[in-house]
Amino acid sequence: MEVFFSKIDRDIIKKIQRDPLHEQVIWTKYASELYKHINSNASDIKGYIIASLGIEVVNSIPNKEIQIKKDEKRLSKKIRNLYIEFEEIITYMIIEKIKQNEENGKEDKFYNKDLSFIGKDNGTKLYDKKGNPVISYKEAILVNQMYLGYVGRYRNKLNEEAFISEILDKAFGKNRKDIVSKLGQALMEGEKEDNGLSYSEVKKYINENVKSKILNGIASAIDRNKNWLETLEIKENGKDETKGYNKLYEELKKAIENDEKIISIEDIIKKLLKENDLEENLRVKLDKICKVESFLVALDNVFYDILEKRDIKKVDKELVKKLRYEYEKLEENIIFDLKKQYSNLMFEMEKKEENYDEIIKAIIKDHKILEERNDKRPWIEIDKKDNIIRNHNLEKEINEEWNHHYYIDIVQNIIRSLNNV
Repeated sequence: MEVFFSKIDRDIIKKIQRDPLHEQVIWTKYASELYKHINSNASDIKGYIIASLGIEVVNSIPNKEIQIKKDEKRLSKKIRNLYIEFEEIITYMIIEKIKQNEENGKEDKFYNKDLSFIGKDNGTKLYDKKGNPVISYKEAILVNQMYLGYVGRYRNKLNEEAFISEILDKAFGKNRKDIVSKLGQALMEGEKEDNGLSYSEVKKYINENVKSKILNGIASAIDRNKNWLETLEIKENGKDETKGYNKLYEELKKAIENDEKIISIEDIIKKLLKENDLEENLRVKLDKICKVESFLVALDNVFYDILEKRDIKKVDKELVKKLRYEYEKLEENIIFDLKKQYSNLMFEMEKKEENYDEIIKAIIKDHKILEERNDKRPWIEIDKKDNIIRNHNLEKEINEEWNHHYYIDIVQNIIRSLNNV
């Protein structure tokens, strides 16, 4: 499912932020070890194709500034502008195709009014006075499009040339080189026109034949026979690092077939870990996830109890004991990762003593550091007399349920979308 954004209200984001201990940094690391090509935003085959095409097109333009780097902040303004204009071209192609099908009364199972794509709501608004769409980075389809568009959402999972190449070959085959060349020419022409290109000018480079190759390539690629699950390493594809992944896939598939609305990721992982023939590489990854999530659940429970009790002495010490218990099950490499996020807490945890009050103080200190580092107001603080100052009223019931999905819910959506079940 795609989400369409209006202008972002930073103040609202600060008010509704729901990750006070910034656990996303931790759990997504282990999720990426499990599924290296998936993230919370990269969940649509169409998105992988469009973003891969954008990266290859921009990278093909003969300009010394065109360097694809993993850290988005290091991208030059020129590269960001090219990405934005590339996405505008693709968006207008899709809009025009759907409009054309409707006007001609043509039924198209892919390009129809029900197709979800980034820019669907806003793309139709960016037309000139003559009713023609204009391609210009100055009129981006989305607010903050470099982050919220296809390239922004998928680029950190498209940092391997071989992976990009495999995706584009699946989608465009022998037409790939011509498509990249024509799109590159259109973007270079746009560089000359600071006020942007009309879509009719873009068509000088991207004629109906090329447009058809692009749109048909995207549509036909989203096919169960294209082996996308193997490409994304959701299913075993013969590579050593994914050997055994079929067991996890089969469990997800089974849950989907049984029409389970809410799939328990915890139950699936724990069930697999009990199997004697589970491939060792997968076992190690799932075991880490199990231990990390158990620790984070225990940490959450202590934090929200502090928030409710507002007094160090009243915090349930059994919850703190549970946190220490989960800590003691962690391997050194996991503790090393946690130290980067929770230095004060890990320092207290390393002490083999019942220093429960100090552990509570450490959690509050780490929370304050993480919030202020991200320009947010801490939910709770502690003064010099160890009094707790509460700045947030949100409360949460203590429970043992896992809070994070480790991209497994994204994977199940991909499986559903490809009609493999």
